[in-house]
Amino acid sequence: HIFGGNQPWDTSKFSAVDDRVRGGQSQSYLTAVDDGRAVRFHGNLDTTTLGGAGFASQRTNHLEAQPLNFTGVVALRITLDRDPHLPTSSTDDAAHQSKLYAINLHDGVRATQPDGRRQSDIEFKYIFRVPPPSADSQPAQPAMTNPAPALGSVESFYIIDAPLSDFKPYYRGRPLVVNRLLNQSTIYALDFMMASYFNVQYGPFSLVIRSV
Repeated sequence: HIFGGNQPWDTSKFSAVDDRVRGGQSQSYLTAVDDGRAVRFHGNLDTTTLGGAGFASQRTNHLEAQPLNFTGVVALRITLDRDPHLPTSSTDDAAHQSKLYAINLHDGVRATQPDGRRQSDIEFKYIFRVPPPSADSQPAQPAMTNPAPALGSVESFYIIDAPLSDFKPYYRGRPLVVNRLLNQSTIYALDFMMASYFNVQYGPFSLVIRSV
């Protein structure tokens, strides 16, 4: 495992990278749950301040010195738990739990501006949706979703296989039209993201991640 699995999550290896760096008001947090066996990615996505744009993410802060090498890796397997923080008794709550999330890979080191801020970089994005507990719908992206007993509970979790070939290049929230391929040998950062996709979604979000 890259994160989770047989080792507890270390949330100090992640930092918030939210649209506040551009004057927005979105906020994200990564909180250890279940004695460190999982993390909760949560916060609030604001789209009013930046005119429909908005993003909130938790990005690794320790891989630039020793990047991951994904040479030969076919896919990332992401194990997601049901989130007990989200009730499912109403339509609004169900829609809340079925928001689009993304996992992003970065194969370059972000340059630093004179004022100390880091510049935007190209990210390779895989978008997925976790269906609400009462729904029979499948994830938004082609992905394997298998309900199974969760660790230590009777709730179910989802296993999503994200092929690296399906990670697409984006820059500042927009897909790139150039034929840019991911350099799998140098992964300098990985992040979990909630994005508005220009006012497609907004508001509170929460996702429990067991392992990657």
